[in-house]
Amino acid sequence: MTAPKPKASIRAPSSTAINAFVDQRPSPPERKRAKGLVQRVTKGELDRVTAYLPADLGYELRMRCTSKRIELSEAVADAVRRWLDGPGG
Repeated sequence: MTAPKPKASIRAPSSTAINAFVDQRPSPPERKRAKGLVQRVTKGELDRVTAYLPADLGYELRMRCTSKRIELSEAVADAVRRWLDGPGG
């Protein structure tokens, strides 16, 4: 003779069983998008500017900055400075 099978019960899972699958670490605070002036420890106060370039010019600029090991912002600042200081600037 075999032992009787236990009756199956349906119950809600305990909160510890549910929490085992949930990441308990707190979410990082949402970062606000900076607008305008940005403060950098090594470079002082910078003004954030968005510029749109033709795709080929943007690509060439990125490649040249990479090969010369300078930041894109430095190259753009230098070009704008020269343009402003030039004739008619």
